[in-house]
Amino acid sequence: MSVSWLKRAVLFALLGLCEPVLADLPLLNGNLQVPYMAAPRYESSADVLLQMPRQVDPAVPVPIGIRVLQDGVRSITLLTDEVEPVELARFDLEPGARPELSTRIRAREGGVLVVVRTDARILAARRDYTLVTGVASAAHDSTELTPALPPSAAVSAGAAGSSAAPAAVVGAAESEFMQSMELRAWRRREVNYVELRPVEPLSSRVQHLDGAPVAQARLERFELFQADNPLLSASIGDRLWFEPYFRFSFSTGEVGDELVLSWRGPDGSEGQLSTTILASD
Repeated sequence: MSVSWLKRAVLFALLGLCEPVLADLPLLNGNLQVPYMAAPRYESSADVLLQMPRQVDPAVPVPIGIRVLQDGVRSITLLTDEVEPVELARFDLEPGARPELSTRIRAREGGVLVVVRTDARILAARRDYTLVTGVASAAHDSTELTPALPPSAAVSAGAAGSSAAPAAVVGAAESEFMQSMELRAWRRREVNYVELRPVEPLSSRVQHLDGAPVAQARLERFELFQADNPLLSASIGDRLWFEPYFRFSFSTGEVGDELVLSWRGPDGSEGQLSTTILASD
C-alpha cells in the first residue's frame, strides 16, 4: 500500500465526518451574507453600517442611516431585500461628498439592502425588520449618523438660508412641493452638512398619519452643487417621498458658501432650492 493512497483514504474519511458547510455568515454590525444568490455580484461587508429600527410601523416613515467606512465610494444604492431586489434610490457621490447619508422610507414586507460601489469593490449590507402596527415612536425623527443641527442654527437657516425658484416650476404638484420643503446647511467640526426636509417638523404632524395611501408630490431626480462644483446626484423612488427627508455631508466648502439643489419632477418640470452654509460650532 503506497503512502499517497493512504493519505487520500484518510482525507476522504475525515471529510465524510464533517457537517455540511452553511452558506450564511454571522451578523457583523447588522450585515449578513446574502445566501440566496448563487454567484453574488457583491460582498457582505462590516464596513457598510446600516442603521434602522428592528420593529417598524408601516403607517409612519422609517428612518435609515448609512455610513461607509471606506474611501473612494462612487455610489450608494438602496434596494428592497428580495430575490429580485427593487431599487428604491441611488445616490452618486462626487469626490467632495462623504460616504454617509440619512433618509426615510415607507416600510413594506421584507427588509432593505444597501449596495455600495467603490473604486475597487462592490459591498453590501442587509437589514431585516418586523412590521408592527403602532410602533411610531421610532420614526418620529431621522436616524442620525451625523451631528444634528443646533436649534440656533436651525432658526437662522429657516429665516435666511432657504429660498426657491418658483419661476422654474411647471405644475401645481411640484409648486406645492417647493413651498413645503426647505434646504438648510451648516458647518460643524470641519464638516459641512445639508438637509432637505419639510418646513413643518414631522413630530407636529405624525399624529395625523395612518395606513392609507398618501398623495405626495415627489421628485424624480435632484443634484446638489457647491458653486459650480457637483457634490452628488440622486434618483429617488416613490417610497422615499412619504414624509421625505435627506441628509448628506461633505468636506469641501466654507461658512458662507452657497449650495444649490436642482431638481426634476416626473413630468419634466424643474426647479431649484438654495441655501448658505452657516456656522454651528
